[in-house]
Amino acid sequence: MTSSDARELEKRIDFLAATPQAAQLPDDARTAVRKLLDALETGRVRAAEKDAASGQWQAVPWVKRGILLGFRLGEIVDMSLGNHKIFYRVNNRGNDSLLNAQTVAQAVATTSS
Repeated sequence: MTSSDARELEKRIDFLAATPQAAQLPDDARTAVRKLLDALETGRVRAAEKDAASGQWQAVPWVKRGILLGFRLGEIVDMSLGNHKIFYRVNNRGNDSLLNAQTVAQAVATTSS
């Protein structure tokens, strides 16, 4: 990914992230998030950068917005068993492997006796 490609992706992510929650996202939103995740995994885009003056690491704002956009696009799948409530947020990478999912469980799991 060239720096020009990264700037274009940043613009697209910013546009998509600004879409109101109640509005439907454009068809290319998943593609933009997928490109961002691929770029993060290959190191072509960084999620945080070190501030030269303070030495502190700072999140890259547009990347953070893109990651949050990915959660907005994900699907929640109910994988509950009996009285155990378990939900998975399926990733946006085009597969449904549970190894590539985020677990979102209830705060308290109970079983009936």
